Amino acid sequence: FKGTWLNGKLLFDLSAFDIDWSQLQGTLEGNASFGPVTVQFPYVANAGNATILGVEQTATWAPWKFLSLNLNAGYDYGTLTKPDAGSSAVPHSILPNNPRYTGSGTVALKFPLPHALKLDFSTTYSYVSGQLTTFHVQSTTQTGQTVVSDGFPIAPYGLLKANIGLGYRQFHIQAFGENLTDRRAVIGISAPIPQYTIITPRVVGIRASYDF
Repeated sequence: FKGTWLNGKLLFDLSAFDIDWSQLQGTLEGNASFGPVTVQFPYVANAGNATILGVEQTATWAPWKFLSLNLNAGYDYGTLTKPDAGSSAVPHSILPNNPRYTGSGTVALKFPLPHALKLDFSTTYSYVSGQLTTFHVQSTTQTGQTVVSDGFPIAPYGLLKANIGLGYRQFHIQAFGENLTDRRAVIGISAPIPQYTIITPRVVGIRASYDF
């Protein structure tokens, strides 16, 4: 669905989807025995069939020429409906690397100044909900106990960035900041011994450009 209102000042897009995925591959966990010691290891294999339901929305509102507001949101829920015959994945396990909720909001300002100068500013906050690194898998210990893995969960996180710039004809200079709150969010985990990939810490700098 796409719509335009308020004489083109408000744009709204909405989409929904239902995916039936056959023979999905994914990251699973297995066990290897080194003598009396059992060690977990990750591997990519056929996981089975999955269903993914989702909604995505984008809205842009420009109430005045100098102001623009943008909002994006997404809902994505994927589960394993039928594990492969040789898979150790648990039925109805959440699909890995698939955050259920995502979203971002942006405020952008542009002001004309005297002497052909132009001032611009924008800031964006984005959010990613929790997700799994691997499927939930079940295994049997040496004592005969059935154990279900936690899937190496990744916690939700939010990021803030902003920039302010000054333009003169084809020339533009901009000061920017990424991850302004210096959030040390985990974006990836390697198994079996967890090794964490951390998002880039706070970055500030200056960009300059010239349009030909």
